[in-house]
Amino acid sequence: MALGLLDMGLAHGEHVAVIARNRPALYWAFVAMQSAGGISVPLYQDAAGAEIACALDQCGAVFAFCGDQEQVGKVQDVQDRLPGLRKYDHATPISCAEVQAQGRAQTGD
Repeated sequence: MALGLLDMGLAHGEHVAVIARNRPALYWAFVAMQSAGGISVPLYQDAAGAEIACALDQCGAVFAFCGDQEQVGKVQDVQDRLPGLRKYDHATPISCAEVQAQGRAQTGD
């Protein structure tokens, strides 16, 4: 997952939001971000869209890991107010499995 994030353009010191319930993939995301040099920004999954927008704007998050479709929808609803997220294609969210596959492709496995 870390290699996938790097391949997708995560740079050292950039912030990545995590909006999810306490599940294994949440911790994989935290470890991957830290391994790739990113800084995780955990947010409560019951936060309103305006609260998420404020937090993401203040930290300048460039990616968001969302635990479910409701969280994806919140980020999509406010993405036009978030300069860091504007450079990415939000039409098709990418799954954790796809990020992992992208990382595996970098190693030749």
